[in-house]
Amino acid sequence: MFHLTGITPALSKSCREASFKAFDIAHRSGIKISIDMNIRLRLWSEEEAKRTLIPMLKKADVVLTEREDAEILFGKKEPDEIAEEVLSMGAEVAAVKLGAEGASAYTGKEKARKPAYNVPIVDVIGAEDAFAAGFIACLMNGKSLREALEVGDAAGTLVVTVRGDYENMPSWEDIEKFLAAQRKETVILR
Repeated sequence: MFHLTGITPALSKSCREASFKAFDIAHRSGIKISIDMNIRLRLWSEEEAKRTLIPMLKKADVVLTEREDAEILFGKKEPDEIAEEVLSMGAEVAAVKLGAEGASAYTGKEKARKPAYNVPIVDVIGAEDAFAAGFIACLMNGKSLREALEVGDAAGTLVVTVRGDYENMPSWEDIEKFLAAQRKETVILR
């Protein structure tokens, strides 16, 4: 799978061109494409974001977004409406990240919702990236939409409990132990 965030094409004209080229190559080659909107208005205007990201959405198989990004792109705030818009563009899966409320994910036939875990928040940097990594990895490994949400949410949750941007990325083992503890399963801690 080829994955891109909306930050990359916002960095410069050459990054934008490289992003479009990569999307085209992946699309023509039959490689699945995922994109996390991740709109940063410090990097570009709403109009530039729309002009760039909407064509990319039409080639993406998996789309991750937040309410704020969807409001910029489609003028929609409600997760069901956002997902409907994304799926109508051709995506197979749409995930709407809801921050402290958790996340929702959709396909043409299924909808899943995962409330956020209640943990002390130390630093939110990297939480969305961790969510995306866990969610996409599960989809690539044939897991259900519900399992993908659970792992993505756990990964993002673990990130916010530690200060840093790379130091706090959880391993699969960390995620499994966290989920086992949430389910009240017996966990062996080395």
